[in-house]
Amino acid sequence: GRMPDAGFGRSAVEQTDWHALEKANFAGDVADRLKTWALKNRFSELLVCADPKTLGTIRLKYHGEVSRRLGGEIDKDLTSLPVDQVEKVIKAA
Repeated sequence: GRMPDAGFGRSAVEQTDWHALEKANFAGDVADRLKTWALKNRFSELLVCADPKTLGTIRLKYHGEVSRRLGGEIDKDLTSLPVDQVEKVIKAA
């Protein structure tokens, strides 16, 4: 898009990447939920599985209590795998 530029014409504006923005919001929501659950003692140990980029974003937002209970991370997108294959990946981790 284009926007007026302080009286000197128009400047180009980069397109908003709504998909990337939603992924970042999702990662923040997951981190907040993990924090809430950790503070309510809903889990004692945690294994987080997510695609590398999402995992990196979630990792930056871990609360200290979540970090203390973190047993491991798997940086793979497992969403399209059947349950038996997800179990194999988790056991191998």
